[in-house]
Amino acid sequence: MKFISPTGPQPAQGMLVGEAPGETEHRLGRNFAGPSGKILDALLWTNSVPRDRVRVVNVYPFWPGWGNPTPTWDMVEEQQHYLSAEIMKTAPSVIGAVGLLSAQWF
Repeated sequence: MKFISPTGPQPAQGMLVGEAPGETEHRLGRNFAGPSGKILDALLWTNSVPRDRVRVVNVYPFWPGWGNPTPTWDMVEEQQHYLSAEIMKTAPSVIGAVGLLSAQWF
């Protein structure tokens, strides 16, 4: 499994938490680099928020495999120490959950 590192500053005022990297993210080694990244960039731009000022992480930091299946809750629980540590180090004022699995984690 290839760990996909968070992007953005640490600490940061804002943090976005996605579900899991897709195939493009796996290939490029960074979060929200594929189609979802284009949508994220557009949303941030529309709200005058530079992407390099937001910490972007995933609930599950590994690509779950071909077909981009949603990680199981057991997979997420195995990695919850990672997300908890990211939140503590980043100390964001605002956290946005991007996706159902992310929202359920919170």
